[in-house]
Amino acid sequence: MLTDAGKDFYRTVHQVLRTLREGVDRLAPYHKPNSVILYCDHAFAECWLMPCFPDLVAEVPSADLWLDSRGGEVDLDLTEVDILVTANEPEEDDEPGELLLSLDYRPFAAPALAARIEGELTPQDAMSSRLLHLEGKIGWAAWFDMKERAARQTWLTAGPTFADARSVLLAAEQGLGIALAPVQFAQPMVDAGTLVPVGTRRWREATRYRMIVNHDPADAAYVLPVRDWLRQRARRP
Repeated sequence: MLTDAGKDFYRTVHQVLRTLREGVDRLAPYHKPNSVILYCDHAFAECWLMPCFPDLVAEVPSADLWLDSRGGEVDLDLTEVDILVTANEPEEDDEPGELLLSLDYRPFAAPALAARIEGELTPQDAMSSRLLHLEGKIGWAAWFDMKERAARQTWLTAGPTFADARSVLLAAEQGLGIALAPVQFAQPMVDAGTLVPVGTRRWREATRYRMIVNHDPADAAYVLPVRDWLRQRARRP
């Protein structure tokens, strides 16, 4: 039997060994001279990048993309990243990098739920439906212009909250409530008929994604074509 000190030491050693294993595993892309490490959040990867990933592979065959979509904070001085795509609010446009993509937001719901709402979504509609929440500043209180009264309006905060846009859209698709989410991320579900926009109003450019290129000059032949492809794709309607 291990003593308490022994157990504590075991946990420390186990954590160190796991960190070393992860570090060794992450060396894999550096063995390929044409590897391009792209770091972004999960929602951007799954909702925007992955639907057009076959085009990227076909149009930039010289690069092997290494996609890291865990979405944590990145220190560019310590983390090996060729291209970083990061979200920010419009008032944070003094952040480094170039503007890649602006996202409009609007409410979405499953067809059966959306059919019960005529015209624009009103507070009365919201009170009789479940609202789905996305972490961050883009919320229902701002949508209904009730920021000052949000604490007193329990229907504005009731309902499940999700960490990323992909999750809140999946919940809406399952009929769990109305999601306030990016139009561009919801489009595949709208095209498939599993989600319907509620009303026509949009919150324009609620979120923006910026792109920071941080590559080694020796890798420019592989990194810059991916950067240019992302720019061109983001400009498409």
